[in-house]
Amino acid sequence: MNIKPIHEVLIGVFLFSLAGILVGPIKSELSIAQIALIRSVLVVIFMRMIYFVQVRKNPFRDLPFSFSPWQIGGAICRALNNVFFFAAIIIAGTANGYLFCNSAPIYLAFYQFFYDKRRPNIIEVLTILINFFGLSLFWFRGLDSGLFGIAMGVCGGVTFAGLIFSHTKVSKDGPAKNGLAKNGEEYKVGTVLLGNMIAVPAILILVFLPRLFLDSSSYLGSFWLSDVVWVNQFPSAKAWLLMAVLSLVQSAIPELLWARSMNKVNKENILLASFAPTLVAVLAPTWTALLLGERFLDATTIVGALLVHLAVVVLFYYQKKSQIKK
Repeated sequence: MNIKPIHEVLIGVFLFSLAGILVGPIKSELSIAQIALIRSVLVVIFMRMIYFVQVRKNPFRDLPFSFSPWQIGGAICRALNNVFFFAAIIIAGTANGYLFCNSAPIYLAFYQFFYDKRRPNIIEVLTILINFFGLSLFWFRGLDSGLFGIAMGVCGGVTFAGLIFSHTKVSKDGPAKNGLAKNGEEYKVGTVLLGNMIAVPAILILVFLPRLFLDSSSYLGSFWLSDVVWVNQFPSAKAWLLMAVLSLVQSAIPELLWARSMNKVNKENILLASFAPTLVAVLAPTWTALLLGERFLDATTIVGALLVHLAVVVLFYYQKKSQIKK
């Protein structure tokens, strides 16, 4: 079944936004770091199963890897984005993670300026500002002003922008020797798959390396050695089942859809692609507020959500109109 790229993005946004609902019941048994670690492992397994059943290739031999500098760079950005996002949530709270890690459109505009020599036009600049202002309003009440937490979130935004930018480059790597990537488009899937594979050791290093040097009597040590970072108990069968659902429905499927939709991305519409995750940052807490009652939606958050959606819609129709003119 052929699905248009815009529909793949929208389906992916919806599935990504289910994170709060699916993670909620697991948080009583697993820490955020453990959820991130187990999810990355299961995502790699599920992505291989889904993708390679679809293309009917050997899941252990025929891998969509070019190992070009852009694919390796994009994979590292994907892994670090995972680490920085969860680090920001652990250290400073959910608001910092969602706000600053979804500031990718700002950094993507700089990437385009320095690498592609492309200046953003006035519409793009305005929609970036409106989008970020809307996100700031939406998450204002939960923000933590600690510099370290903000730095983790900003690093998450920079690395996510790097992942998106790499997608415009890896499709130029050429056909794979095994014939799997006939025109380089499948390398985008390979970038995300490789990124999740790298994320596993990265999260383990982030969690356990500081434990070798931290003293439990210090503030940072007491925090990093606590159950907030790592829970020293084996999860129940229910938790494993929920982790499998989370990894498949909220991560593996939407990441494959996202990678497929990137086939139509170029330097002219890449900025719009970076706006999609900002919708997730608004929708995810909205679902938890409506279904689980975890967050109260007041006037500020509603205005912020509307501004985020307004920026996406304006930029979408502006770029669509520009393509028609060409």
